[in-house]
Amino acid sequence: MEKLAPAIAWLKKNSFWLASAFLALGMLGAWFVASGTVSKETSSFASAVKSQISAAKAIRTVTATDVDETVVAHPNQTTESGMKQEMSQQVDDIVKAWEVRHKAQASILKWPTDVIGSTEFVRVFGRFDPPETFPDNFKGLGMEQYLTLYRSNIKRQMDKISEMVRTNWAFSEEKLEEMRLTSRDGRFNPLSDRRRSSRQLTDEELAGVAVVWEQANQDLWYQKLTEFQNYDDHNLPTPDPTPLQVYMLQQDLWLLEAMFGIIRQINGDVDANDLATIKQIDHVAFGREARTQLGELIPVDTRLGGEDGAAPAPAAPTTAPASDFDQAASTSPFHGRYVDQDFKPYSADVVKGVITGSTLPDSNIELIVSKRVPVRIALVMDERKIADFIAACANSPFAFEIHQVRINRHIAGQGIELNGGAKRQAGLGGGGGGGLGMDMMDMDMDMMDMDMGLSGGGSSVQEIELKSTPVEVRTNYDVSVEFYGIVKIYNPVREKFLRKAAGLEEPAVNLDETASLSQRRDLLAIKE
Repeated sequence: MEKLAPAIAWLKKNSFWLASAFLALGMLGAWFVASGTVSKETSSFASAVKSQISAAKAIRTVTATDVDETVVAHPNQTTESGMKQEMSQQVDDIVKAWEVRHKAQASILKWPTDVIGSTEFVRVFGRFDPPETFPDNFKGLGMEQYLTLYRSNIKRQMDKISEMVRTNWAFSEEKLEEMRLTSRDGRFNPLSDRRRSSRQLTDEELAGVAVVWEQANQDLWYQKLTEFQNYDDHNLPTPDPTPLQVYMLQQDLWLLEAMFGIIRQINGDVDANDLATIKQIDHVAFGREARTQLGELIPVDTRLGGEDGAAPAPAAPTTAPASDFDQAASTSPFHGRYVDQDFKPYSADVVKGVITGSTLPDSNIELIVSKRVPVRIALVMDERKIADFIAACANSPFAFEIHQVRINRHIAGQGIELNGGAKRQAGLGGGGGGGLGMDMMDMDMDMMDMDMGLSGGGSSVQEIELKSTPVEVRTNYDVSVEFYGIVKIYNPVREKFLRKAAGLEEPAVNLDETASLSQRRDLLAIKE
């Protein structure tokens, strides 16, 4: 112990410094160990974060292999699957709604095989549905023999359509035969020969007539049924229509049948003109013939319920704005026939390009589903039934959409020209004596303008004395009313096209159900 005493004394004397040295060494060792652990964990966490960022970028963007670009993808597989399911459901809903509208129209869209006299006609012409898919050259398709057949017999279809509303169709087979028998040497022109007689219907002619059809508009429709040369794409050596002229004429007849069905619905089974709700058809036109501007919307006359009964400011006469649409750019019969949502006409190239295209277009995508055809019809009818007529238009198989109504403002036939004036060669009129018919129509229009007074068109509202007959003493509610709007003609449903455009897998196809709606419709027409 005595030997250790000096060491123990030294340790006691320097214990503070020894403890400090050991503490410093321990702290240094602890720092070294902790620093290594933190560095290791930091590196590990940084690597994990970078991995997560790379994975997120990989699933948020996909680099296309065929083009040098990056496109946004879905966040993950679950979302992508859900989005595809949602898109598939939307395509299903579109297809169902499309099928409903197309099937509703299919009840009228039937070729009149009983009138044409050939079931084979349907097989030949039914191959192109919609007709805008028709090729530029029809030679070699076996249609030539049916063009004459259609031209000779389609006039009888108007007889059937006119009987639907019990109107005075002046060019029925019976009346044409009567004109032929009373003409010299059997040569006659139905338009000019008929005009030699009085235009006032006799009591005998009015018997059984519920709706009187204005004669000038009848002349227009008869020309549509008989005159094809010098119009549109007609370059045949015969007066027969071209296939596209057949398609467009038949489309107009289907629309006329639907519209006359609405008139019959409003009138019911009445067979006397004085009992009918709709007593007169001033004019009815579709497509290029109906495309016009009826007028300009102006503020309502304040004397009809405005403040203080103040009269409105004078209204300046309006004219239709200049259109940049070139009617001569194409000879196709559907060039300018269809319009967009602003009533601006489509060119034939645009319509055909969208309908026959294999991908979704950047614009005018609505043409894939349906085409908008302008509709213009003027009637003399009971003003209390105007709302019923508009509702019947909306509920008809063709669903006519009325956008504008004018009461006591139109002149029968004003602004309506055969085929919209689309003649193949400048300065050439329709064949078959149509020129005389149109001259007489122009003369009639001039006389009508004189009767109405040309100064009235430019008068302001201030110059018109507004009068109103008390309801309790009125005995006649008939007014002249004109309706303007569009009707959509739906194309056959293209479900596979929509699914492919949406990037969806094509559904399993049942081979027993691969026939198109048009084929089923045509077979039905043949059976009937």
